[in-house]
Amino acid sequence: MDTLLQFLNNLQGTIQELQAKLANAQAEAQNLYNKGFADGVASVPVAPVNDKLYSQVEMDAALADLKSQLASMQAQIDELKLAQDTAVNNAVSALKSSLAEKYAALMVVEQQAETGFADLLK
Repeated sequence: MDTLLQFLNNLQGTIQELQAKLANAQAEAQNLYNKGFADGVASVPVAPVNDKLYSQVEMDAALADLKSQLASMQAQIDELKLAQDTAVNNAVSALKSSLAEKYAALMVVEQQAETGFADLLK
């Protein structure tokens, strides 16, 4: 019975030693985790000082400015389209007019040729 009691006491001492080692291991693991977390936080770059956070009012003002610039550009595009359409229409009209003149001149020459040929046949 003494042997059993001594064995249990030894077992209890071993259990207490292992519990102490487990507590030390858990504390060491927590320390390593905290150090890793701190290193990770330290590795994240800090935003440059010149970065600015804009308020909603500033964003709305900038957006309104961009919208007005866009409207101005759209108006310029519309003017250019109108000018282009006008130039194309003028060029087509000039070409039609030129072709009509050439056709009229060709018809005159053809009529003169027919008249001259008819005179030869008389």
